[in-house]
Amino acid sequence: MAVVQIELPIELPAQRPLVPAEAAIVLCDQDERVIVEWCESGVFSWSWDIATPEAARREIRIWRSSLLAHLRNCKQPQVPWAFVVEDVLPQRERIRSTELERLFSSSHDHVASLFAWRVFEQLGDRLAERGPNSYRVVSRKSVVEFLSGRRVS
Repeated sequence: MAVVQIELPIELPAQRPLVPAEAAIVLCDQDERVIVEWCESGVFSWSWDIATPEAARREIRIWRSSLLAHLRNCKQPQVPWAFVVEDVLPQRERIRSTELERLFSSSHDHVASLFAWRVFEQLGDRLAERGPNSYRVVSRKSVVEFLSGRRVS
């Protein structure tokens, strides 16, 4: 049986600037080892491991623009850290934990685990303990520091 390959334009949502390695595995048709190797070797110009300190497994995220450049066979973006930060994070000092879930393409539980490890500076009290309206607020600076220390490439 013949396999038909259909070319589709690839667009990734701007609301999710950090793409999980699992998505890159599918989009690049590679296995996890290759994607991680590409992150470590700079094939993707910007990537991070956002795993909690005790995690047995890495949580690799690739900057959307890096992945798109690779998929389009373009040169990797050679941009400064400040440019990437402006693209990834909202332009304000206070960021909600629910926003981090979307920005990091992560689960609520993963972001909660990062809070448990105190990797972010929490501003004020938690708003509601549970439910659809519960969230915490963190400083943008602490998220920048977290990402800066977790860069893979």
